[in-house]
Amino acid sequence: MELNESSITDDLLKTWDNEFDSMVQDRLEMGKRDYGSLGFVKNDVWTMAKEEVVDLANYARFLYYKISAIEEVVEHYKGDE
Repeated sequence: MELNESSITDDLLKTWDNEFDSMVQDRLEMGKRDYGSLGFVKNDVWTMAKEEVVDLANYARFLYYKISAIEEVVEHYKGDE
């Protein structure tokens, strides 16, 4: 799918929003089961958040690698035209 203003419809954005909201709610419920409803009070959420930010940075790195690899494949096949 080419990303442009016509390919990303309001319905598609709504679908993505709903998926994201559902995932957030699922994770909240999982956290309540694992840590209790007030787990954020007794747990070191600052350290946990910093660790999550580091994880996100690494996920961004891995996505960069994947995007770069996909670009190389696309360039390879474009050369075959």
